[in-house]
Amino acid sequence: GGVLSLLARHCDFPKGWTAFAVVWLWLSQLMIFCALQPMSDTPALFWSLVVLYTAIRSRSGSAWCFGCGMALSMAVLVRPTDALLIFPVFIGIGFRPVALLWLILGGVPGGAFLGLYDHQVYGAILTTGYGDVASAFALRFFARGLGNICRWIPDLLSPLICLGLALPFLKASWSRDAVVVTVWTGLLCAFYSFYFYTGEFWWYLRFILPVFPFLILGAIAVLRKLVHARSRWRKASLLAIVAFPLFWEVRLGDRLHPVWIAADEQTYALSSDWAKENLPASSAIVCFQVSGAFFYYTDFLLVRWDQIEKDFIPPLLKVLHDQHRPVYAVLYEFETKDALAKFGGEWKKITAVGKSTIWQREN
Repeated sequence: GGVLSLLARHCDFPKGWTAFAVVWLWLSQLMIFCALQPMSDTPALFWSLVVLYTAIRSRSGSAWCFGCGMALSMAVLVRPTDALLIFPVFIGIGFRPVALLWLILGGVPGGAFLGLYDHQVYGAILTTGYGDVASAFALRFFARGLGNICRWIPDLLSPLICLGLALPFLKASWSRDAVVVTVWTGLLCAFYSFYFYTGEFWWYLRFILPVFPFLILGAIAVLRKLVHARSRWRKASLLAIVAFPLFWEVRLGDRLHPVWIAADEQTYALSSDWAKENLPASSAIVCFQVSGAFFYYTDFLLVRWDQIEKDFIPPLLKVLHDQHRPVYAVLYEFETKDALAKFGGEWKKITAVGKSTIWQREN
């Protein structure tokens, strides 16, 4: 909220409009969803705001360029795809040799740390903890991903956000600062449109959460023009404008239930604890959704049913049998049918823990 306020004030937004922008962002159901979980989305949002704010202020002195480099390295440390910020940063700073030198100097310590960390942990400076995600990006996912973005942004930020589409017709939208944030918004949305998961559910738009503040600022810029154009109705217009997105977000919360995420996430801890207390330590666990939790919180042998080839399952089951390892499955409802059918055999449901069910393979 603080960086967004600074950015709005730099764009000459009055205090009231600045506060409205911050509250609008905070009330977004996607923002609430991400804020209630220890994930990288809100830090990615914060550091992208810092990067673009310092890039916009970079013409005020070299210190801003140095700070922009530091912020950029932090953004990439949080999320590697934030390297895309380099394009709007170059637009903001311009091709000024001294400014670019300060940018590089600011980014070197963080870049060196990231390279050293990746080399020590993953064996190569360009390998990250995300693994190889290249297969999740493809041209065939673009239409569905972009369609989901266009379908959900007016919902997650209220239809009022669509006023931002009129921004290019405002004279101020062609300033360097406006181009910087427009390039970032378009670039990130386009990039993640190729991502398989973007087209799945509304919460996968969390990867483009860093553009939400700029969508809000764009819509507010247009709103300010409309309100001033109808000065006779200014007070009534302001009241309606402020009330509509706030009312929309509250109503949307009743439908999406983002505040329930804490209770839903308990399934991972509860199912891990139940398995450790009730299943033999030598068990092999067939899973997918809970695999991360079981990897970190238990010592079971894990089998990702979604990644193993079907032809490898019979020899795998033979090895497990020869090692006297009982086979269990911990599955969410959406994966149960496919997982059990893929492994075949007879399965007995033991219990349900939170949103997961525990199964035992009997033959």
